[in-house]
Amino acid sequence: MSVAAEYLEFLARRVCPSSEEAEKRITAMVAQIKANRPNQTTKTMVGERDENHLEDSALDALETKLSPGTEGNPFTDYSVQFRNALMFAILRNTGIRRGELLNLKVDDIDFAGNTLRIVRRADSPHDIRRYQPVAKTRERQFPLHAELVNRIHEYVAQHRSKLAAAKRHGYLFVTHKEGRYQGAPISNSAFSKFIEVLKGIVGAIHAHKLRHHWNYTFSSLSAAKGLPAAREEKLRSYLMGWEQTSGTAATYNRRHIKQEAADSMLELQRKVLARKQDRTNEQ
Repeated sequence: MSVAAEYLEFLARRVCPSSEEAEKRITAMVAQIKANRPNQTTKTMVGERDENHLEDSALDALETKLSPGTEGNPFTDYSVQFRNALMFAILRNTGIRRGELLNLKVDDIDFAGNTLRIVRRADSPHDIRRYQPVAKTRERQFPLHAELVNRIHEYVAQHRSKLAAAKRHGYLFVTHKEGRYQGAPISNSAFSKFIEVLKGIVGAIHAHKLRHHWNYTFSSLSAAKGLPAAREEKLRSYLMGWEQTSGTAATYNRRHIKQEAADSMLELQRKVLARKQDRTNEQ
């Protein structure tokens, strides 16, 4: 039923005009279908899901391969190399969806406070993409490691800023290839081509699998800290933009959850980026 729900969601987004009302109806339809799935969650199924997570060593190798200026980088243009390596790093370190990544605007990053906002933007008049990416989850804000913020700033200041068309909209990631769409927000199809290249390097990988891997890493960190299951669920729900499953969410101390979730997000990023620094030191 999950596959059917995702397929119907895909069809609905292609057929229905993009609007906030249509987005609400599609989201409600998918939620209703999934709510009626048989309850087959078992320890075996959970274990199988964990076994399907990506290996850190494979992601490390991929990140090294994507490093701008690296010999053997699958992308030729240096600005494209920089953009693609940054997109991969953000997905790996934050667990956000591909639609949320492509929907990011420069203003969503607080360069002074080192934070990132996920904002829902249905029917944006400045988005010329035929199929506008949308944030399916709740709006939220969380911290970014200073290294990621610095890389975003470098991309904006030294690469994106050179494209005149990029000044007509605020979307962070843009097309660098010369032609009609240079400077326009990167399209879903262009992002899919990027992922296809990654598959040629490490095999089965897609943006949502990076999201699964983030959650696997988050679970590992939570277990290491001895975090109670209920607390882990609340923090994960906030960071992933999911609805709270408990009816007590409205009366819970949201401010404390937000701060604790932010601390967990930053700790996870430190863990991932530390692996990158270790690889650099070994070279």
